[in-house]
Amino acid sequence: ILCMTFDAWNWRPEHSIALTRVCKRWYHLVMSTSAFWSHISSERNARIAQGTLGRNHGGALIFNLDESYYAKQLATERAAVLRLALTQVHRWKTFFFLGGYREGLFANIGRGASALEELFVDLTEPADLGQVLRLSDGQVIRYLSLSGIGFDWSSSRLSGLWSLTLDTIELGPSLAQFHSILSSSNLLRVLHLEHVKSGDSLPLSMSSIRLPFLTDIYLRFISDSLLSFLISHIETSACTSIVTDEINFSLYPRALTLASNAIRSASYLQVQSNGRLKTTRIETRPGPMVRRFSGGAGYPGAFILVKGARLDEVLLNIVDALTSGRVDPTVLVHVSPFAEHEDPTFVGAQ
Repeated sequence: ILCMTFDAWNWRPEHSIALTRVCKRWYHLVMSTSAFWSHISSERNARIAQGTLGRNHGGALIFNLDESYYAKQLATERAAVLRLALTQVHRWKTFFFLGGYREGLFANIGRGASALEELFVDLTEPADLGQVLRLSDGQVIRYLSLSGIGFDWSSSRLSGLWSLTLDTIELGPSLAQFHSILSSSNLLRVLHLEHVKSGDSLPLSMSSIRLPFLTDIYLRFISDSLLSFLISHIETSACTSIVTDEINFSLYPRALTLASNAIRSASYLQVQSNGRLKTTRIETRPGPMVRRFSGGAGYPGAFILVKGARLDEVLLNIVDALTSGRVDPTVLVHVSPFAEHEDPTFVGAQ
């Protein structure tokens, strides 16, 4: 029970040391449990890393390597910690990386990190198109968060994701690969795509993707084909947070279905219609917020942009969603500017 009460990602050796001082029983429990000695970080020196490894007793490891401009330790000290960690790369369960592309490091991880289940890589400068992460056979990846670097999207280790976060990816999965990855990840909870390029066109025949536990959807600055594919194929009744790029009105009913939980539970709903641009924005208050890098669930809400829709059509669909809701929200409708020669009285009637 004690081992289940802490967040392993943010646990530090000094926290474990504090627990050993509670009583003799806790001392023996903490000192004999690998989970309390799993975190190795470049923010601490090699002596602390060595002590952590000595108490870990062959258990899973979490390695945090910060090589950014703001890294706390000197480069020589970080290198010493890295050398220690790489001797146990086969036991890494979690890897956090912030810095520039490191070909040798990523090659070592690709060959040896067979136990890796949680991978978070945030490059300070995007990698070249040919520079991608490749992992040999091993455990299925549960959490994948990549920024600035591609991946071997055909890898069998992407067949059971719980969270997928991709940002600034020049060579993202094809639509067929997205379909394969998502279809085999029925426990997926978070889908966050931002500045992801997937250049192929929509396949002619693709089955629906049932994701019963998907709570967070964030789709911004992605291609129209990818956006259309995801909105039209994903099915979930668990979504509580959704943010999308501008979608055609033909996809609006599908997007509204995905956002129905967020809309029904909102205390404040804002609908903004721009007559000249022929766009409508639907936003709940408080607005949605996704925890981008950690892959965890964000705050509930909805933010949807619709183009080519009449305001009355949008509002009627929203009313249908609200009638089965749990609260009576305040709904603010804002129309400005009007389209050329449009009668404000007619808009008001809509």
